[in-house]
Amino acid sequence: MIRNADDSAFPATLDADVAIIGAGAAGLALALALANSRLSVVVLAGGGETEDPVTQGLYDGEVVGAAYEPLSSVRARILGGTTSRWAGWCAPLQQHDFAARGWINQSGWPIRAIDVEPYLAQAARLADIDDATFDDAALSQVAAAGAAPLLPVIHGGIETRLLRGSPPTHFGVRHREALSAARNVTVWLGLSATGFETSGDGKEITALRYARIEGRQGRLRARRFVLAAGGIENARILLSAEAQLQPAMGDSFWHVGRSFSDHPVLDGAAFLLRVRGEDVPAGLAGYEAPVEGAFGRARFALSPSALLMAREGIASSLTLIRPAAGTLELSGRAGNAVQGEAAQVLPDARLAAAAAQAAFPQARAMDVHPLTGLIETRPRADSRITLSDARDRFGMAKPRLDWRIGAEDIADYLTTLVHLARDMAATGTGLLYVHPEAAQIFAANFGHAGHHMGTTRMAASPSQGVTDAQGKVHGIANLWCQGSSLFPTPGATYPTLTILALALRLADSFIKGTA
Repeated sequence: MIRNADDSAFPATLDADVAIIGAGAAGLALALALANSRLSVVVLAGGGETEDPVTQGLYDGEVVGAAYEPLSSVRARILGGTTSRWAGWCAPLQQHDFAARGWINQSGWPIRAIDVEPYLAQAARLADIDDATFDDAALSQVAAAGAAPLLPVIHGGIETRLLRGSPPTHFGVRHREALSAARNVTVWLGLSATGFETSGDGKEITALRYARIEGRQGRLRARRFVLAAGGIENARILLSAEAQLQPAMGDSFWHVGRSFSDHPVLDGAAFLLRVRGEDVPAGLAGYEAPVEGAFGRARFALSPSALLMAREGIASSLTLIRPAAGTLELSGRAGNAVQGEAAQVLPDARLAAAAAQAAFPQARAMDVHPLTGLIETRPRADSRITLSDARDRFGMAKPRLDWRIGAEDIADYLTTLVHLARDMAATGTGLLYVHPEAAQIFAANFGHAGHHMGTTRMAASPSQGVTDAQGKVHGIANLWCQGSSLFPTPGATYPTLTILALALRLADSFIKGTA
């Protein structure tokens, strides 16, 4: 059932087998998977069913380090969380994303892809994606059914990856009926977690304190507590309880909030130039825009292969080809003339024109397709969530984000672009033009995808992370984390499918009594 914690229904105490803090993708997936089980479940949602500026303001925080949007604007304190505003693109992490990579510090998950794969189909269904296959056979099937031929690749270093699209599904709307009907699940709207109560030795959570926006407080007692409040909030709640949790957590507490990562979005320095008005070996259907059919909604992206990453010692990335933004004229004295929106996105048109004329001497004009890179960054202990001196209305310290990306992260992507350019030139797909000062352009103008990862990273040992392979906090008998805060490394894909699969995996363990 779903209840609103208004004055007439405010619960001074709550009891459950499983307490879930957070009602976004991870929290609701866990609750839905536990629905109709023998376990009683309470979900605390800090907001309501529509966004409210007052409750949304509880997500305020401080930003230092790399430029970032206000923390209250990149999260949604609402039933369904940020599924209320996501674009819907999904793809699983690949086998190599879970593996230890000797050239990337702190890489290697304590689980493997095969541990997650059994839950991908169910995860996809929660997002209204009918087909959860993403392998080469599925890619070829979508390409054929969508009349979207794949770009030819001859050197084996660059691969086309399949992305499948959710409508996108707003979990708070789509799954409201199922949550309302679940007899063993109660979702309380408008209750925010404010702190833990622990046993004398600190090794067990005995209760969670919560409050309503105007200040009324209560206590939630449970056998198991699960933080599923997002990559920023999970860390803030743990950091706020340092005095209680650190003695039991030991070395693992050092990692709380550290290794924060997002996917930098790199634009403005790489472009695919294709001869205007002439046939080329392959079209861009599926790459520059999604395709739809019986397979649902899908699109293609370009990514370095596991072999290329190992050979070059680089991290992963996704490259998206955008629709043509305009035309670069090559004829006569118009060597630097750019028409359409490309005039705003193509830096130094004369250099691009010279490169295009050398590659295509007979061409008179080129279509300009901007490229967008979504890149994996290397884990950094100093990229982190800490606590600000400022307090929210409950007296909790607000979060401070210090996001760090390094020159090597951008250099990794530039290496990938070199290999992509070779393939495109060799196959006649077009000229991949990368501005000579691309590193500086990317470093000065990168955006972010809003994927908050790594702050409660999972690891086999407490000395390497906050949680174990199931997401249980090291040293605490009955406290788990869920969501992308668990990711030791971010990979280079959209994280929602993995978030859902991990939550379903934990629910399976709860039901079987193995966690």
